[in-house]
Amino acid sequence: MKLTKTPDRETASQQAAERISWAIHSRLEKESRATFIASGGTTPEACYRALSQIDLAWDRVDVVPSDERQVSIDDDQRNSKMLRQHLQQACAKTCTIHEIETYESLPQPAALTLLGMGEDGHFASIFPDISELEPALDLSSLCSIYEVETRASLVRRTTLSLSALCNSHRVVLLAFGEKKLKLINQPHGLPVQQLFNQSKTPLEIIWSP
Repeated sequence: MKLTKTPDRETASQQAAERISWAIHSRLEKESRATFIASGGTTPEACYRALSQIDLAWDRVDVVPSDERQVSIDDDQRNSKMLRQHLQQACAKTCTIHEIETYESLPQPAALTLLGMGEDGHFASIFPDISELEPALDLSSLCSIYEVETRASLVRRTTLSLSALCNSHRVVLLAFGEKKLKLINQPHGLPVQQLFNQSKTPLEIIWSP
């Protein structure tokens, strides 16, 4: 695990965008298509706007959310809608944004997985209180997708498992704020600790205050 500290969120977002574009470019040099597993939430929005300005063969890129709320496709809570709003513009307007249910049909392994984390130690929708926590964190699990319920959400969610998220050439975790830095240093057995401890896929954390 590598921790990169940046002075501000704009720099962190730009660096994450550069990591993603490099990974996608490297994958497309070897394969006809590249998959990018993309985090939801508000943290990566600036990253996606920066990424959309980078010139790549976007028509060969498949983007899928790491997790999703079980609401209608056009609901503002939907991560795929957020991706269309913030990523599918400028240079990246020709990328294909998929719904999470299609994950297993996409080219694998992914070029890169971008994740965020909550102050409760969750990532994707792998929350501490879900009943599927143990299998969702099992790196040897053959199940890629779980439907979960958590007290942190009013609606059911769908999440990729840790094994699916790490079925990628690289994982980048983008995190903001002192509370999250403390959690990075002391994860206290929360779900994100399993991500930190895994050795299957190189992990870089990009953090800013």
